Amino acid sequence: VTMAQGQADLDQFYVQQRQKALAASEQAVKGREEIIQSYKDLIQTLEDVPKKVNHTVMVPVGAKAFFQGRLVHTNELTVLVGDNYFLKRTAPQAVGIAERRIQSLQTELDQLNHELEGLGLRTTILPDQQQAGREGVMEIMEPLPEGMDAKELLSQPRKGQEHGNANNGADADEDDDEDDD
Repeated sequence: VTMAQGQADLDQFYVQQRQKALAASEQAVKGREEIIQSYKDLIQTLEDVPKKVNHTVMVPVGAKAFFQGRLVHTNELTVLVGDNYFLKRTAPQAVGIAERRIQSLQTELDQLNHELEGLGLRTTILPDQQQAGREGVMEIMEPLPEGMDAKELLSQPRKGQEHGNANNGADADEDDDEDDD
């Protein structure tokens, strides 16, 4: 595999990963928007239901059957407040809870949109920059000394580092001075 082919494969991998992240972020944004819309619909219902004392409704019985029933005490609601905890609340209090949840979801949505914008920029700009950065670039290769492989070459100390740092003796003297204090 040539260096150019390896780099092309790596570039393709990065593009695929960015596209996956972009798709996941778009899906998360869509999900948050749907939840926000359902909370807005709930708020509308919570504002309308308490206006009358009784409501005639079709009550589901099983998966396929309904029968006519009445809603009474329309201002009393049981609200999920988290981790399987429920509280009795009035309709206006439930509206307040739903509005706070919308605000929280809106903050998450803003963060996701910002992330999505950044991913979109990376997806469109980065390949162009990578290609522009390669123009006029030449790979420099040196042959290994005969009879030596890459591991041996890397394990050898570099020039000027044969015996550790040149300051080792001076550092030891300074440490001794500090101990005398």
